[in-house]
Amino acid sequence: MPTKTKLTGPQFGRSVDLVHTQTERVAAALEPFVLLTVRVVIGYALVRAGLGKLANPEGVAAFFAQLGIPAPALNAAVVSNLELFGGGLLMLGLLARASGRAITGVMGVALLTAHMTELAQVISDPGAAVAAAPVPFLIAVLWLCLRGPGSLSLDHLVTTAATRGLPRGTDAPNT
Repeated sequence: MPTKTKLTGPQFGRSVDLVHTQTERVAAALEPFVLLTVRVVIGYALVRAGLGKLANPEGVAAFFAQLGIPAPALNAAVVSNLELFGGGLLMLGLLARASGRAITGVMGVALLTAHMTELAQVISDPGAAVAAAPVPFLIAVLWLCLRGPGSLSLDHLVTTAATRGLPRGTDAPNT
């Protein structure tokens, strides 16, 4: 029967360091695929939402008017197109941070208007606030804005192409 050895002191520390290092390597290897998956899933859902709004602009404008949003027809057109084209740009990873900032604004307004009831329940029923439709979009898009679209994106391709031939240490324009 094999004997069990206990890891103590320096041995335990080295084992923890090894596990941490391996975890970091796996996370770094998977990160581009995770970012791509989030971009495609969220972008696709936004494209679908935008197409749905564009199919019924009068209904969206009437809903916006009911919420007290100024210039409801104009805002309905802006939001519909932003969801459609912004979602498409997110899927491609092109101008991802810029489109993400605009989408964040739209989701914030949606949360403060159409989903105010759920938001108001954040203390008494946190699940209701988190389950509000804009919240997953808002969290994912904020994360993409902060992290960037990743190496499997057109932003990365453009930035890489733009930095070729630049002196070492010179940054490409940030998107």
